[in-house]
Amino acid sequence: MLEFDAVPSTNDVAFAEGRARPDELKPLGGVPALAVRAGRQVAGRGRGGHAWESPPGVGLYLSIYLRPSWTPRQATWLTLAAGLAARAACGAVTHGIAPDL
Repeated sequence: MLEFDAVPSTNDVAFAEGRARPDELKPLGGVPALAVRAGRQVAGRGRGGHAWESPPGVGLYLSIYLRPSWTPRQATWLTLAAGLAARAACGAVTHGIAPDL
Protein backbone atom coordinates (compact mmCIF):
# COMPACT_ATOMS: atom_id res chain seq x y z
CA MET A 1 0.00 0.00 0.00
CA LEU A 2 1.11 3.52 -0.80
CA GLU A 3 -0.10 6.28 1.50
CA PHE A 4 -0.05 10.03 0.87
CA ASP A 5 -1.22 13.16 2.65
CA ALA A 6 -2.60 14.50 -0.64
CA VAL A 7 -2.61 13.44 -4.29
CA PRO A 8 -4.33 14.73 -7.41
CA SER A 9 -6.16 11.39 -7.76
CA THR A 10 -5.63 8.02 -6.06
CA ASN A 11 -6.73 6.37 -9.32
CA ASP A 12 -4.00 8.15 -11.29
CA VAL A 13 -1.31 7.11 -8.80
CA ALA A 14 -2.51 3.49 -8.70
CA PHE A 15 -2.64 3.22 -12.49
CA ALA A 16 0.81 4.77 -12.97
CA GLU A 17 2.40 2.54 -10.33
CA GLY A 18 0.66 -0.64 -11.44
CA ARG A 19 1.44 -0.18 -15.13
CA ALA A 20 5.03 1.03 -14.67
CA ARG A 21 7.85 -0.92 -16.25
CA PRO A 22 10.49 -2.27 -13.85
CA ASP A 23 13.07 0.18 -15.22
CA GLU A 24 10.95 3.25 -14.35
CA LEU A 25 11.58 5.13 -11.12
CA LYS A 26 8.36 4.23 -9.32
CA PRO A 27 8.25 2.96 -5.70
CA LEU A 28 6.20 -0.14 -6.56
CA GLY A 29 6.11 0.01 -10.35
CA GLY A 30 4.68 -2.90 -12.28
CA VAL A 31 2.93 -4.74 -9.46
CA PRO A 32 -0.19 -6.87 -10.10
CA ALA A 33 -2.07 -5.52 -7.06
CA LEU A 34 -1.80 -2.25 -5.18
CA ALA A 35 -3.79 -0.03 -2.80
CA VAL A 36 -3.31 3.74 -2.77
CA ARG A 37 -4.71 5.77 0.15
CA ALA A 38 -4.66 9.53 0.53
CA GLY A 39 -5.84 11.92 3.20
CA ARG A 40 -7.02 14.26 0.46
CA GLN A 41 -7.54 14.35 -3.31
CA VAL A 42 -7.28 17.66 -5.14
CA ALA A 43 -8.27 16.54 -8.65
CA GLY A 44 -10.62 13.62 -8.15
CA ARG A 45 -12.88 12.44 -10.95
CA GLY A 46 -16.24 10.80 -10.63
CA ARG A 47 -18.61 9.16 -13.05
CA GLY A 48 -19.27 11.07 -16.21
CA GLY A 49 -16.04 13.04 -15.81
CA HIS A 50 -17.30 15.14 -12.90
CA ALA A 51 -14.38 16.76 -11.04
CA TRP A 52 -14.32 17.11 -7.28
CA GLU A 53 -12.02 17.82 -4.34
CA SER A 54 -12.06 16.05 -1.00
CA PRO A 55 -11.47 17.96 2.21
CA PRO A 56 -8.78 16.49 4.47
CA GLY A 57 -9.85 14.26 7.34
CA VAL A 58 -13.43 13.81 6.15
CA GLY A 59 -13.46 10.63 4.07
CA LEU A 60 -11.60 7.56 2.94
CA TYR A 61 -9.90 8.11 -0.40
CA LEU A 62 -8.65 4.80 -1.70
CA SER A 63 -8.05 3.17 -5.05
CA ILE A 64 -7.27 -0.47 -5.65
CA TYR A 65 -5.31 -1.57 -8.71
CA LEU A 66 -5.65 -5.21 -9.76
CA ARG A 67 -4.35 -7.04 -12.80
CA PRO A 68 -6.13 -10.41 -12.52
CA SER A 69 -5.97 -13.03 -15.24
CA TRP A 70 -9.75 -13.03 -15.66
CA THR A 71 -11.79 -12.61 -18.78
CA PRO A 72 -13.55 -9.24 -19.20
CA ARG A 73 -16.86 -10.99 -18.59
CA GLN A 74 -15.65 -12.38 -15.25
CA ALA A 75 -14.16 -9.03 -14.21
CA THR A 76 -17.44 -7.12 -14.60
CA TRP A 77 -18.59 -8.40 -11.20
CA LEU A 78 -15.44 -7.25 -9.38
CA THR A 79 -16.56 -3.64 -8.87
CA LEU A 80 -19.90 -4.66 -7.43
CA ALA A 81 -18.38 -7.33 -5.16
CA ALA A 82 -15.62 -5.02 -3.93
CA GLY A 83 -18.05 -2.21 -3.15
CA LEU A 84 -20.39 -4.46 -1.21
CA ALA A 85 -17.49 -6.03 0.69
CA ALA A 86 -16.06 -2.61 1.60
CA ARG A 87 -19.48 -1.41 2.76
CA ALA A 88 -19.95 -4.53 4.92
CA ALA A 89 -16.45 -4.16 6.42
CA CYS A 90 -17.05 -0.50 7.30
CA GLY A 91 -20.34 -1.42 8.93
CA ALA A 92 -18.71 -4.19 10.93
CA VAL A 93 -15.87 -2.09 12.35
CA THR A 94 -18.03 0.98 13.06
CA HIS A 95 -20.95 -0.96 14.56
CA GLY A 96 -23.42 -0.12 11.82
CA ILE A 97 -22.13 3.01 10.10
CA ALA A 98 -21.74 2.09 6.46
CA PRO A 99 -20.94 4.28 3.47
CA ASP A 100 -23.31 4.93 0.61
CA LEU A 101 -22.24 3.43 -2.67
